[in-house]
Amino acid sequence: MAAKLLFVRVLRNTHHLQENTIIHWTTWLGANLVLGALGFIIAEAVPILNYILGLPGSLCFAPFSLIFPALLWMYDFQAYRAGSVSRKMIYAFHACIVIVGLFMVVGGTYGVAVSIKQAYASGLIGGVFDCADNSGTVS
Repeated sequence: MAAKLLFVRVLRNTHHLQENTIIHWTTWLGANLVLGALGFIIAEAVPILNYILGLPGSLCFAPFSLIFPALLWMYDFQAYRAGSVSRKMIYAFHACIVIVGLFMVVGGTYGVAVSIKQAYASGLIGGVFDCADNSGTVS
């Protein structure tokens, strides 16, 4: 997504944005390679990145992929609550999806918090601005 944004901004108001030219492909591949390399460097340089990504993942994935779509479906198909048995089961299935999503939010957030606490306790993650050796090699 970042590469697409960069690509469109760089080639805005040029014919290269829509045409198959060398500049078009060089810009597109270059943006992907540079941003991929930057992402790799950041992921390797920040030892706590997996926890930092896990927290918003647990707080955002379940609501946006499970809870909200199921609630919107339940709102659109309210008549299914009073319909036939199969329609009631479909409605109940969507209610179960909401419950599973809520479990994932709470359980995921708790799991990440416990993992962060254990990582600090075990010394896997040092203190803030700690200059200790984090290379994983034994001297």
